[in-house]
Amino acid sequence: MEYHFVIKWSEENGWSIDWPTALAKFDDGKTIYIPNIDEWVFPDRGTETGDQEKDLQEDLRYMFDRLNEEV
Repeated sequence: MEYHFVIKWSEENGWSIDWPTALAKFDDGKTIYIPNIDEWVFPDRGTETGDQEKDLQEDLRYMFDRLNEEV
């Protein structure tokens, strides 16, 4: 699965900038892409997918906080 936040994390590729998605509009908050079925899904809270997205958001927030401290 891929979790999109303008930057992207996937188990296969790790962190990367997703320029095509950054320049496009997410459809109704569907920020998770499932490559094997070629489908975008909404991260429902309380599910494994939603919990993973929340954890990744917290990781991003932490990284951005550390980067902002260096500026």
